[in-house]
Amino acid sequence: MKLSEIKHLDILDAAEKEFLELGFDGTSMDAISARASVSKRTLYRHFESKEALFSAVLSRLHQRNHTQGFKGYDKNQPLYDQLLALLNDELKLHSDTYSLPVLRMIVVELLRQPEMARQLLTEIYAGDNSFLLWLQQAGQAGALNNHDYPQMARVLKGMFSGLVIWPGLLTGDALSSGEETNQLLQEIANVFCRAYGATQG
Repeated sequence: MKLSEIKHLDILDAAEKEFLELGFDGTSMDAISARASVSKRTLYRHFESKEALFSAVLSRLHQRNHTQGFKGYDKNQPLYDQLLALLNDELKLHSDTYSLPVLRMIVVELLRQPEMARQLLTEIYAGDNSFLLWLQQAGQAGALNNHDYPQMARVLKGMFSGLVIWPGLLTGDALSSGEETNQLLQEIANVFCRAYGATQG
């Protein structure tokens, strides 16, 4: 690994610790450069602003777990069962990623700077294609009655985020797999399969 790559990772590690401890407003680029043991000139060479660095930290937190463990569609298993498993896996990934300190940081910034926070979250989720990839595989296997995969992915992600993820972010509660959450996931899977599942027989 090149020296510049090592410094880049050192900056991200230092920034993550600072943001989690002090939040966005309480963190300074001076503190990050000191913690990462790099000059401010080096810091700004890697990240042009605190907002850009904050976005990179959140994106890394999100991608850290989402790059692992994707399970493809199995044509030999029922659509509903697989979709419910996919939603549970996605919930676990969010729970592993968004610990309480991260949740608190996001919620605070949503309240303080909603426009910036929305832009950051949009950028982060833009690269999350797990639902889209799974739906494409399910469609190619003949399990869906619609082939507008991006639209279906938006619908599925909208239900999942709106009913499960955003309430946790707004209340600051840890994301969990309690009975209420399980019922929500089952309802999402049921509604989606009734709307988009291919008619059998």
